[in-house]
Amino acid sequence: MAASREDVKFLSNPKIGLRRKKYCRFRKFGIKHIDYKDSDFLIQFINEQGKLLPRRITGNSLKYQRRV
Repeated sequence: MAASREDVKFLSNPKIGLRRKKYCRFRKFGIKHIDYKDSDFLIQFINEQGKLLPRRITGNSLKYQRRV
């Protein structure tokens, strides 16, 4: 009994290497104003050293990245 190509099961995850599309969370959720006093929200945009994360990592649009 020879197994066909559809019957072969792989042990690795087939989604490895696929990346999800980045999105601007400000546009997606309709956030117009960024409150600088809301530390819980802004903590998402800084790293361990306290520096702002770049757009290529956060996925923010240029307009909102400047506001952050």
